Amino acid sequence: MLLNNNLLYCNLSAEFITPLQEDKKALERLAKSKESALLEAKSILRSALERALIIEEVQNQNFDLKRQIEICQEENKILEKTHRQKILEVEKLSQTIQELEEAILAGGATANAVRDYQRQVSQLQENKTLERELARVKVSANRIANVVANE
Repeated sequence: MLLNNNLLYCNLSAEFITPLQEDKKALERLAKSKESALLEAKSILRSALERALIIEEVQNQNFDLKRQIEICQEENKILEKTHRQKILEVEKLSQTIQELEEAILAGGATANAVRDYQRQVSQLQENKTLERELARVKVSANRIANVVANE
C-alpha cells in the first residue's frame, strides 16, 4: 500500500507538476516579454524626453528670435526716423549751399562792378591830372607868349 501510495503520489505529482512547469515556463516567457516591453518602453520614453527637450529648446530659441526681431524692428523704426531727419537736414544744407553759391556769384558780380568803378575812377583821376598838367602847360605857354610878345 505504501508503494501504491507512492505511485499514486508520483502519478498525481506528475499530473500537477507538468502543468505547473509549463505554467512556470509560460510565466518566464511572459516575464521576459514584459522585461523586453519594459526596456522598449524605457527607450521610447527616453526618446520622447529627448524630443521634448529639443522641442523646448527650439521653442526657447524661437522666443529669443522673436524678441530679437522685435528689437530689430524698433531699431529699424528709429533708424528710419533718423534717416528722414538726415534727409531733411541734407535738403536744408543743399538749399543753404545754393543760396551761398548765389551770394558768392552775386558778390563776384559786385566785386567786378566795384573793380570797374575803381578803374573808371582811376581813369578819371588820370584825366584830371592830365587836364591839370595841360592847364599848367597852357599857363606856361601863355606866359612865354606874353614874354615874347612883350619883348
